[in-house]
Amino acid sequence: MGNFFAGYVTASQSPVFSTSPFPFLAFLVSTFTAGHIYLFNQIADVETDRINRKLFILADGYVRLPVIWAEGIVLVLLSLGLAWLISLEFFLTVLFSTALGLSYTFLGFMNRPILSLVMNSVGGAVTFVAGVYAVEPSTLAARGISFWEILFWSLPHLLAYAAVSALVTLPDMDGDAQCGKQTVALEYGVRWTLQFAFLADALALLLSLLTLNLHCIFTIGVAALCSLPLFWYAARHQDASICSCEVFYAGSNSLGINFSAAAAFTC
Repeated sequence: MGNFFAGYVTASQSPVFSTSPFPFLAFLVSTFTAGHIYLFNQIADVETDRINRKLFILADGYVRLPVIWAEGIVLVLLSLGLAWLISLEFFLTVLFSTALGLSYTFLGFMNRPILSLVMNSVGGAVTFVAGVYAVEPSTLAARGISFWEILFWSLPHLLAYAAVSALVTLPDMDGDAQCGKQTVALEYGVRWTLQFAFLADALALLLSLLTLNLHCIFTIGVAALCSLPLFWYAARHQDASICSCEVFYAGSNSLGINFSAAAAFTC
């Protein structure tokens, strides 16, 4: 949920990173949305997860399939219903995120390498936008924040998600190949995937600077900067064991979001 809080802090320009008031309902809705997208994706990927020995709760039968379906449907209804109580803009963002996640999982888009990469990347940007629209509409209007400005601020997050989304296809190559899945790693190879991830991360850093927004720079910009040396090393040495870079990226993303406190004091 780092992107959500990055969006909230960027739009609210809160003088304290702890955010006051805390957007509890919007955060809950975003969590529900991420939850049902994750659950339905588990259903679609159960065979590959079993082979790759990951996300084992459903693959190894710890939770029955009907329970996963029921929980996913409940989370869809709850997320949309509660989103309506916040604002129209926030509701439309959650609706778009839901449609994106369901179409990715159930319409076959996850087996189209480039399209699946794009959809995952857009998902990262949408989470940021949800954080922006968690701010009171009157506050956004008072600050003169336009829709196009929000989209521009979201681009570094889109590119950062593109980098990580490409990387996560690498450790799953064997299992995905056995199940007949099509991913960027299988379609274009390890070298292309690592080079793309490095380029996307570098562009995320560049665009964060071009926003001229200190909140963007001290959140996603810092995260991209901290991760860039590992992306560069992996691309240069064509090291497919860069799975650890994903963990590092998640940690640096959290670090970058915490730096938004410093940005807030300067605004």
